[in-house]
Amino acid sequence: MKIGYRISDNFIVVSCSKNASTTVMLQSLCYNEKKQINEYNDLEFKHVNQSIYGALWPYTNKYKIICDNIKKYTNFKLIFIFRDPIKRFLSAYKTWFVGAGKTFDEFVKFVKEDIETYKDNINIINQHYRPQYSFINFDDIDIFIEQNDYEMFCNEQGIQYLKANQNKDLSYQSKIELTDEHISILKDLYKEDYEMIEKINKIANKNDTSFNNIVVNMIEYCLKEGLTS
Repeated sequence: MKIGYRISDNFIVVSCSKNASTTVMLQSLCYNEKKQINEYNDLEFKHVNQSIYGALWPYTNKYKIICDNIKKYTNFKLIFIFRDPIKRFLSAYKTWFVGAGKTFDEFVKFVKEDIETYKDNINIINQHYRPQYSFINFDDIDIFIEQNDYEMFCNEQGIQYLKANQNKDLSYQSKIELTDEHISILKDLYKEDYEMIEKINKIANKNDTSFNNIVVNMIEYCLKEGLTS
């Protein structure tokens, strides 16, 4: 089942954990509740010892949209936010194992075993390190946006944007010893994700991996098609 959130009159983001998913949930909440995004950030979601995601969940769960066949019945444009697989993996490590005192090496081994064990039933793998390609039906997606470019896209479309959890402590990243062996394992585990990103690059007529102009291409498409927020 592919899950999405409506962020404007025309756009639904197909959700993928660790790919700006909390920001998207917050955007959907504000769109559906007709409120300003800073109302939630400043007031309701600064609970002690509670992440913004945990505070959002009771509100946004009711705004989930099943996207599997939505293209057959609506004119919504589906967005997918993608991310460098290794950077996403590092973020998943922070979420799941740092607090438990596990080492990065232990996490790599754990995820490798999990993905290899359930590769034929991939949807039951923990969503925070499950391969990105499994969250979507590729041909259903109208707009692919690299995570770092999502804010620019929202600004151009007049969609409220707030980077969730932007004050998080990222000092853990400097403590990770990412070895050549780790990189080799991760590239193999997320081979399909790298292939997906390569396919996106070809669609965007790009020869580099910076994705700096992919949003420009998509915005021009939206303007040409008369799509605004």
